[in-house]
Amino acid sequence: MKNTAFLAVSAICCLLMAGCSGAGGEDVTQSSVLPDPGNSGGGTPPPPAPTPPPVGGSGNIEVSWSPPTQKADGSPLDDLAGYRFYIGEESGRYDEIVVVENPGLSRYSFDNVDSGTYFVAMTSFRANGIESDLSNEVRKSTN
Repeated sequence: MKNTAFLAVSAICCLLMAGCSGAGGEDVTQSSVLPDPGNSGGGTPPPPAPTPPPVGGSGNIEVSWSPPTQKADGSPLDDLAGYRFYIGEESGRYDEIVVVENPGLSRYSFDNVDSGTYFVAMTSFRANGIESDLSNEVRKSTN
């Protein structure tokens, strides 16, 4: 997002959008489980978080979700570490990644966003770095 600022940067996290709904009422539904690579501890660690872009407009984008509670194999998810938000101005093309290392969140607001239409998807990640599949995408517009 061009000229975008995020408030509460310390609370920024990536996320798995399970039952996600945006401020505009768009609903996205996806399983709230993380893939389990088995006991090998495998999986690709998530990419590093980029530096948040500079302060910009006065718009707001809000997303909410149901935090995952179990792995794909049905076992309890006891090491959720946070969420990654993937944001872009074209569907399927994300030029910003915002990492939020707070697994207790179930909603997040991107503040001071320039006017326009944005596409947001998310993942969740575990303490060992294993990241879930990308969620469904939501489309959000600001004035």
